[in-house]
Amino acid sequence: MQITFKSPQMGNIVVRLFWSTYRANNRTVLELIDPRTGEPFTTATVNLPGVELADDEIILKDYSENEGMLRSLVDAGVVQDTGRRERTGVVTCPVVRVLRRCPT
Repeated sequence: MQITFKSPQMGNIVVRLFWSTYRANNRTVLELIDPRTGEPFTTATVNLPGVELADDEIILKDYSENEGMLRSLVDAGVVQDTGRRERTGVVTCPVVRVLRRCPT
């Protein structure tokens, strides 16, 4: 599945979603791939092992170079914002519910 990542720094970028799992704990990882080259563009998720998540929840990185990730994935109908936030270092990350996990 392709979506448009709406980045304040880089503009609108078409990317392909690639779903996988973190090796450490088998939680879902979402990567954005450049559809032209097949190369990784960015990782949309963060892995916070100490945070409890439902099976259909992930934690998004929506800061720094990933600013705009939450809005882009919500607008594409891929995730729903739960309103919950988890702190990692000096930033907080949104916990979202996955609505559409398309094949990679």
